[in-house]
Amino acid sequence: MSWIADQLSDYLTSSNTSGRFRSIANQTDDFYGVAVYDKLVQHYERETREQHEIDLRPLYLLWEHKKLMLHRMIFLEERGYLNKGGLTAPYTAVERKANNLLNLFIRSKLVNSSASNYELLGKLKELLARLKEEEEATLSRMLVQINDGVRQIQRQEMSDSAKKP
Repeated sequence: MSWIADQLSDYLTSSNTSGRFRSIANQTDDFYGVAVYDKLVQHYERETREQHEIDLRPLYLLWEHKKLMLHRMIFLEERGYLNKGGLTAPYTAVERKANNLLNLFIRSKLVNSSASNYELLGKLKELLARLKEEEEATLSRMLVQINDGVRQIQRQEMSDSAKKP
C-alpha cells in the first residue's frame, strides 16, 4: 500500500516516478501527473493558433486514464483498503466529465459545428480546470485514506512483534 501512496503522491505533485528507480530513470523534461492538464491546454492553444485540426487522441487518453483510476479505486474499496463509496462516487463524476469532454469535441468534429476552435478552446480550458480541481481533491482524499491504512498496518505489525518472545 505504501507503493500506491508513493505513486499517488507523485501523480498529485507531478513528479517523475521513474526517478525512484535509478536504473530505469527517465531524465527528460517531460511532464507528469496532474501537470498533464496544463500541458493539454498549451497543446490545444498551439493547435488553435496554428489552425490545425483538433486532435482528439490526448482527450481519449485522458478519459482512459480516469477509467483506469476508477477501476483501481473500486478494486481497493472491494478489498477494504478504502472506505466504501466515499471516493468512487466523486471519481465517477471525474471519469464522466472526462468522457463528456471527449464527446463534446467528437460532436463538434462530426457536425462541423459553427463554433470556432477558439470557442472550443475556451470551453476546453474551463472544463479541464474543473476536472483537474475535482481529481486533485478526490485523489488527495484517497492518499490520506491510504496513508492512514499504512500507519494502521505498521502499528499492528509493531504491536504483534512486541508480543513475540
